[in-house]
Amino acid sequence: MHRECVTTALIGFGRLSLGLVERYARQLEDFAERCLCPRCGEGPRAQWASASLVTGDRCVGICERCAGDETVSEMRTGVVPPIVTWPTLDRRGG
Repeated sequence: MHRECVTTALIGFGRLSLGLVERYARQLEDFAERCLCPRCGEGPRAQWASASLVTGDRCVGICERCAGDETVSEMRTGVVPPIVTWPTLDRRGG
C-alpha cells in the first residue's frame, strides 16, 4: 500500500483534519502490514487479488469480498463509497 495515495484519498474526502487523515492512514497501513485487508480487517493477504477502487491508481490491495462490494456499489449508485467509510477505521479519539 502506498501511503501517499491513501492520504490523497482521505484528503479528497474534504471533511477531515490533517491529524485525522494521518491517523486513518496509519490505521490502514497497520492492517496491511499485519496482512489483513485494510477495508474489512480480514486476512490473509495471500488471498488478495484485487485493488480498491477508492484511489485512481488502485494502490490499495483488498480482499475479493471487499472488491466485489465496491464493484456492486459502483454499479448500483455510480459511486464507490469513500475510504472514510471503511469499517476498519477507528473513529474514536486517540
